[in-house]
Amino acid sequence: MDPSKGAQSFSRWSHDPAQNPHSRLVCTLRWNFLPDLEDDYEDIYEALPDVVTAFLPHEQGELREFFVLLLEDDYSDATLKGAWDVCGPTWNFSLGGHRRFFRTALAEVEKAIAERREG
Repeated sequence: MDPSKGAQSFSRWSHDPAQNPHSRLVCTLRWNFLPDLEDDYEDIYEALPDVVTAFLPHEQGELREFFVLLLEDDYSDATLKGAWDVCGPTWNFSLGGHRRFFRTALAEVEKAIAERREG
C-alpha cells in the first residue's frame, strides 16, 4: 500500500460531519442508535444487526465504503479512535476496541447488503 494514498484517503473522510456524508452516518449511528441500546441489548455488538438494518440501502453502502477505508489501510488505533471521536462523546472504546467495532459493523453491513440483493 502507498502510505500517501492512505493518508489522502483518510483526510477525505475526517472532515466536519455536517459536510461529510460518511462521518455524518457514523455520527447518526452513535447519536441516534447507540445511546439507547442499554435497555434492549446486552452489548453494542449484539445490537449491530438491528442498527445496520435501520439505515437505508444507499447509506449501508456508504457505511461499508467508510469501514473498508478505515480497515484496509491499517490505520493506527489512535487514528481509528479519531474517526470515531469526530462525532463527539457518546460510546467510547479502549484503544483497539474501535478496530473491533468497525470490523464487526462492516461484517453486519456486508451481510445486510447481501441479504437485500438475494431477497
